[in-house]
Amino acid sequence: MLMRLAPLTLLTAAGCASLGPTPAALRDATSSPNTTPVTAVAAHAGPYADKSQQEAMAEVAPQLADLAIADPVLHAEVLEQLAATKPSMWSLTVQRAQHTLAYKRQLAGVEAKPAASQVAKTAPASPPLVAAPAEESRVMQVSASVDIAPPDPSLPMVIGGSEPPAMIQNQHMLAAAKAPAATSAAVDGAPQAKALFPPTPPPPTDWRGHVDSAITQLGEANSTPPQSVDEARERLRLQLLQLVAGKTDSAVAPAPGLSAAEQGYWSNQIYALSTMLDETGSNDQRARIDAAARHQAEATAKLRAMGSLQVRNFVTCREVYGFGAYDPLSDARYAPGDQVILYAEIDNYRSDASSEGYRTMLSSTYRLVNETGKEVASGDFPDVDDLCLTMRRDFHIQYGVTLPASLAAGDYRLELFVTDRLGEKIGHDELTIAIAPR
Repeated sequence: MLMRLAPLTLLTAAGCASLGPTPAALRDATSSPNTTPVTAVAAHAGPYADKSQQEAMAEVAPQLADLAIADPVLHAEVLEQLAATKPSMWSLTVQRAQHTLAYKRQLAGVEAKPAASQVAKTAPASPPLVAAPAEESRVMQVSASVDIAPPDPSLPMVIGGSEPPAMIQNQHMLAAAKAPAATSAAVDGAPQAKALFPPTPPPPTDWRGHVDSAITQLGEANSTPPQSVDEARERLRLQLLQLVAGKTDSAVAPAPGLSAAEQGYWSNQIYALSTMLDETGSNDQRARIDAAARHQAEATAKLRAMGSLQVRNFVTCREVYGFGAYDPLSDARYAPGDQVILYAEIDNYRSDASSEGYRTMLSSTYRLVNETGKEVASGDFPDVDDLCLTMRRDFHIQYGVTLPASLAAGDYRLELFVTDRLGEKIGHDELTIAIAPR
């Protein structure tokens, strides 16, 4: 386990004598492997005391063995540095080498052994490292995320101890850190880092990819039969997306969870759209439009059947000729006992298909109310039971009302109520007539 130590100051004194042993002697002293964890060394309060070679070697032997495992070449270079250094400085020299090795690994971004030999060959003034023989000891792995402590102002200078130590910067490794990863690996021969997780696939770049992604998401969310109308309509959204994606067979499938009328609407509506969008069908555009129009008409009829019953264009007239063909009165003024001709158009009624055709059943009533809100007359019109071989696109009713002979002069409100007996819904409209004395 590596420790965090303050960076070391450079040895700048010109008069330092070569007091250490030879590199061969150092190699002999560090030949035995050691896997003892590195322990923290407390900072001295003053200048470092002289040590004997035996004491210094006993202190740094475990670290030298670990450095030899990391890089034998750097181990040899560090031994040469130790041979030219006082024994009291051996510990700091080895610690500096350990920090340099950890710093290199942090820059490389991998936990494999860095190519330290390449750095040593190309880097000017590379910090020396010390290591022990690798063949007789186990490998100690150093994390690539080792924190490098900032300079400790309390660490004394090697010479004099009157100024704080300067930060040792390996300019070669700093330059390598700024270079692109591919260039650094090509120059140094260092192994490339592998991603911890597989790369996320890029998002789709065209609309078809987005539609397919939405179909997949909606399909997974609606894999079970719908339990509510909201869930059934989510399935319809899925079918519309499938239609946009060109998956017609899936798009026109029956939508479960809806009423028969709503299912009929959606089936015909999607068929109409798919017919117009079908690129593999008939090349005759008019034939395609005709087929789409039939489906659209069925869809519209189903949609109207689900809507409210509408009574439109409720007017008084002189004569009725047919749907939308009548002679309206510009001034609806009547006398008591007169006959009133009424015209009304009915919409959103329900027609049920049978072997005889399409059947529509309507009932109508009226009431006459004076200016005070009192009902003065009311009645029922004959029921309408209409049977048509094709579904009606229009429906009108002509009514006749005889006004009571006892009506007083004034304005009256004539109200009409129409009931769709198959659709079980009621429509309403009203108009105003004036009663004048004879």
